[in-house]
Amino acid sequence: MKKLIFAAQLGSLGGDKSVKSRFNGKTKEEISEAMKKVRKGKVVCIDLDGTLCKQQPFGDGFVEGEPKLAAKEALIGFKKTGYKIIILTTRLNPDFGGDLVWKKDRVIAWLNKYEIPFDEVTNNKPSADMYIDNKAVKFMDWEEVIRTWKLQ
Repeated sequence: MKKLIFAAQLGSLGGDKSVKSRFNGKTKEEISEAMKKVRKGKVVCIDLDGTLCKQQPFGDGFVEGEPKLAAKEALIGFKKTGYKIIILTTRLNPDFGGDLVWKKDRVIAWLNKYEIPFDEVTNNKPSADMYIDNKAVKFMDWEEVIRTWKLQ
């Protein structure tokens, strides 16, 4: 019970739900160590579908096919240089329904099958030094967004 109380006290760092899923069952020391890595800027958040594997419907949670070319090698490089690797996927969004624990287990099984290093799988955007996502737009300023996307 003490572990959950401590996790709940960290709610302001990313929402109570986010924190509980990230730190559930962790000791105070493990949480402290994870937060040190975040503060050092050694966290990379990587999207699953379209980035690590081909874009596919979320359906039952199975990840189809092999990792994208050089994805495994890149994540091994991040791990060797001290990064915490967080895999972000909307497959685990409660709004999509289904057994979320089972879906998360399928994602983890796929990552393990291909020996892709990771520290966490989540559907909550964590605090990170960088985000790698096939649908990301590098933000410079709003004027650039308006020009690029022809919003005027």
